[in-house]
Amino acid sequence: MRVAIVGGGVMGCATALALTGRGAEVVLTALGRRTVKSAAPMQLAEIRANFIDLLSPAQLQTLAEIADIVLEHLEADCSE
Repeated sequence: MRVAIVGGGVMGCATALALTGRGAEVVLTALGRRTVKSAAPMQLAEIRANFIDLLSPAQLQTLAEIADIVLEHLEADCSE
């Protein structure tokens, strides 16, 4: 089954991820690609201002270590 997600943001990504987990092929349309590309700089600036810049270097290191653990777990699940 091939599915195109109309809309985006967190809900669009979550929907796409859920559908791929059920075996659907999810594609990004040309319009979706342009939308993501144009929104990326603003989203990155918001993430930095409201998340990254609030954390100390030690907190960022801890966050990176936690992310590594989670990614290793997810990669192991995907390889099974």
